[in-house]
Amino acid sequence: MLYVINGKFTSVSTYGMGVAGYNKNNAWDQTDSNCLIARAAAHINRERNHPALRVSQGIYQHDDNELMNKEIENAFSAAREANSIYGNTVWSLTFTNEYFTNEGKGRRILNMIRTHKHRAHQMNLKVGTRINICGQIHNWGAMRYILADIVRVGLK
Repeated sequence: MLYVINGKFTSVSTYGMGVAGYNKNNAWDQTDSNCLIARAAAHINRERNHPALRVSQGIYQHDDNELMNKEIENAFSAAREANSIYGNTVWSLTFTNEYFTNEGKGRRILNMIRTHKHRAHQMNLKVGTRINICGQIHNWGAMRYILADIVRVGLK
């Protein structure tokens, strides 16, 4: 499927690493197919001997801390491996936040980015987040300010 995508696009953003309760003890590359996208893109890049496809590795936001930590660790592992196959295939880590529905969850996302930003930068990776509820920006008071903090933290 990445060959098909690469016919029209040069970058993809994944949703997450596929960590769930039933596979949380598996190796990072044995959760679900999402976990293999960075690796596959790196092989395409190596085969073509140029960065044909770049990946923003998604990190799904779990409410369960154990699953969240595993998701984050797996994303770092996928980025490390992909970039060792073909440098700069994975250029960023994106903390997914579709469940950012209150101030507390927004602060949790902000703290995850702050906690893992230095490590990502040591691997030459950017960090950021994505949203899917535009009301978070326009009318949700303190949540709008947390989103602004997330953007500021991600840009530094």
